[in-house]
Amino acid sequence: MKVNQKELESVSNMEPFKRYQYLIKRIADSEKIYTLQSDDGDWASSTVKNHNLFPIWSASEFASNAAIDAWSSFIVVEEDIYNFMEATLHEIESDGFLLNVFPVGDTTGFVVKPDEFTRDLREELKNYE
Repeated sequence: MKVNQKELESVSNMEPFKRYQYLIKRIADSEKIYTLQSDDGDWASSTVKNHNLFPIWSASEFASNAAIDAWSSFIVVEEDIYNFMEATLHEIESDGFLLNVFPVGDTTGFVVKPDEFTRDLREELKNYE
C-alpha cells in the first residue's frame, strides 16, 4: 500500500486513538505491518512511565517518518500480519512490552496491550473473510 503525501500528513495529524483505528483497518486490508529495526537486529522501542513500548505502523512511509533521533539509523521492516500475530506479538508480550501504535515523530501513539490489539485486529479481519 503506497501512501501519498496528503494521506501521510492527514493521518499523522490525527489523535492517537484515531490513528489506532486507521491502523487496524489498513493492516486488516493489506495484511502487512511495519516496524523499525537496527542493523544489528534490535527492534525499535521506547520507555514511557516504566512501560516498554514496541512501535508499529500501517505503512512503510509512516515508519520511515518516525526513524528520527535514536531511531535515525533504523530501517523499516515489513511483516505479514499473521506472522506478526503468531510469532512476533507473542515475543513482545512475553518480554513485557506494550504496543505503541502509530507514534509520530517523538510523540507516543496509542498504547495498547498486545492481547487487546489482537482482539481488535481479529474483529476487523472478519470483515475481510
